[in-house]
Amino acid sequence: MAASSSLAFTARRGDPELVAPAGPTPRGLRRLSDIDDQRSFRFYRSIIYFYRSGGGDPARVIRGALAAALVHYYPIAGRIRELPGGKLVVDCTGEGVSFVEADADVSLEEFGDSLCPPIPCAGELLTLPESNSAVVTDRPLLYVQVTRLRCGGFVFGTQICHNLVDAAGITQFWQAVGELAQGAAAPSVRPVWARELLDARHPPRPAYDHPEYEPASDEASDKLRPGDELVHRRFLFGPDDVAALRGQLPARLGPRCSRFLLLSAFTWRCRTAALGYAPGDRGPVHVRP
Repeated sequence: MAASSSLAFTARRGDPELVAPAGPTPRGLRRLSDIDDQRSFRFYRSIIYFYRSGGGDPARVIRGALAAALVHYYPIAGRIRELPGGKLVVDCTGEGVSFVEADADVSLEEFGDSLCPPIPCAGELLTLPESNSAVVTDRPLLYVQVTRLRCGGFVFGTQICHNLVDAAGITQFWQAVGELAQGAAAPSVRPVWARELLDARHPPRPAYDHPEYEPASDEASDKLRPGDELVHRRFLFGPDDVAALRGQLPARLGPRCSRFLLLSAFTWRCRTAALGYAPGDRGPVHVRP
């Protein structure tokens, strides 16, 4: 069943509550690395998970497992503070994360066979409006909304401060929550806070040239400027699309080219053509898997 483009519903949300760690946790300030506190990371990353009925109240189970996981991942229960000079630190206060229970008169099947972005009515499944920028200081670092569906399934909408965790980190955290929900005494992977390993050296001693961080020598050739209005769109590349792109590769590259490299090269080629760069122009790019 394909998702209906006209699917519309309103989630009936309860009042937000703070879920604190289930046990005592260390207090104090924890530094973020020079990589983590970049201004471009000051936003909340949204992820929406869909689940079929598993029996019991999912909100109750997730709330309890979340509190247990925060004992081990206690910085997530704290607050980010900004020091003079713009440096960010995590104040491990143990205040907790935001948790909302909701109900929606919609079934999982109505979302369609393939749950891919754009998700219909995503704003009803998340606590915060989606944004690529946000104030991250002095507020919860994680927002969770569990929305029970008419069919017995549920939606798990999460938004977490990107300064604190990346994709690998949030995957590890939710794995820990899942293990604790199933009765484990502790996460199979214990978190380690060692942000100092990612600090830049003082004074800097670069071993390699990094032209990607140098300002453009010719501002006239800079096709995108900070003040330009950008439009955000999502494009889904399914298996057939990836296969079609891979078919355009030279035979010697086909087996060795990952999907990330393939899509990066395709996107870069389209971007270059759209911006009208000449063959000899140089411009910065920031791409991460």
